[in-house]
Amino acid sequence: MAHLYSDGKAIDVTAPDAGVEKGVFILADGFHGITMAKAASGETVAIEIAQRVWRLNVGSVTAAKGAILYLS
Repeated sequence: MAHLYSDGKAIDVTAPDAGVEKGVFILADGFHGITMAKAASGETVAIEIAQRVWRLNVGSVTAAKGAILYLS
């Protein structure tokens, strides 16, 4: 009997040195995504990696409405 392990829309990664808050964009262990929980440096944290459209506050950026911004 098979059991669903993951829906493939989130993975566990190691939080970066500064730690992370919930709901922020990060690049960790070669994956980018939105954190699903707060985590201290070195802890495991799940990030959502599903293909979605997100609205992020990136501060003052000069770009046309609808322009694609690449985050790293």
